[in-house]
Amino acid sequence: MSVNNKIVLRKANLDEMDKEVEFIRKVPFLENGFANFFYNVLNRTNEEILFYCLNLSYSEDNIPIYTYFLWVDDKIVGMYHLLSRLTEDQKKKDGHISYTILKEYRGKGYGTEGLALMIDEAKTIIPEDEIYMHTTINNPASLKMMMNNNAYVFRNDEFGIFTRIKIK
Repeated sequence: MSVNNKIVLRKANLDEMDKEVEFIRKVPFLENGFANFFYNVLNRTNEEILFYCLNLSYSEDNIPIYTYFLWVDDKIVGMYHLLSRLTEDQKKKDGHISYTILKEYRGKGYGTEGLALMIDEAKTIIPEDEIYMHTTINNPASLKMMMNNNAYVFRNDEFGIFTRIKIK
């Protein structure tokens, strides 16, 4: 990662809608477990797609999910979702933060730095003492990003690795 790169995390917003939606359309559905329902979708307007991202919620309990984009200079390289609180079911299978980095930007440290920025944001939003996260068993790069941000492995099962990061 070049020291000259300006790296920022910004909440999804209407002012940057065209670039945000362009990014969203590039992220493969369920690549490394990240759910993106708009991969290569061309029959929805940018407004419809971004409206969906701005109004995400965990439907069972109507818990807000916030969408953020990781910008490097003037390009979006990653996308993060923050679930503002967890149900007991969510604590067992997923977590507060999910993310994806476009394939061409992986291995450059952007994901780790973006996750650090997302954790700082999460500290102001979530009520729990720890951030819960999950990665698929076959994604060691994601686990490394978590561990580089002071995560510890809470448990494993046949599908994934569950981590936590103390924040309080």
